[in-house]
Amino acid sequence: MKKSFFLNSSGVTMVELLLVISVIAILSSATIVIFPFVFSEKKDSEIKDDVARIQSELERYYNKNSKYPEPYNNNDIPSSFNPKYTYCYATSSAGYDLYAQLQSTPSGAPSYSCPPGPGGSNYNYKVTNP
Repeated sequence: MKKSFFLNSSGVTMVELLLVISVIAILSSATIVIFPFVFSEKKDSEIKDDVARIQSELERYYNKNSKYPEPYNNNDIPSSFNPKYTYCYATSSAGYDLYAQLQSTPSGAPSYSCPPGPGGSNYNYKVTNP
């Protein structure tokens, strides 16, 4: 008669159980540390894509009207562009400046005020008309 496998097995030892739990804890802590960086890079990529799309729309507006649209409501982007994040837009005689706040910024990155001058909000990404 064959003996059952389960009758002969000694089970899981406490050391093996602790080893598995510690490996799971290490993997989950590494995941928790990495996730914010992945999401901030994704958001920065979305912001830069938005800025490129807004630039394209601003140039299209300029080609149609021979001027850039006037900023409204404390230099916000015109609502017709329907941006996903908050941007600042300022016009000048030379064209326009478009400001955004990226999530991951290296130390020593420049800081821009928009609207320019005292009382403006701080941004760390600036694009001017091409």
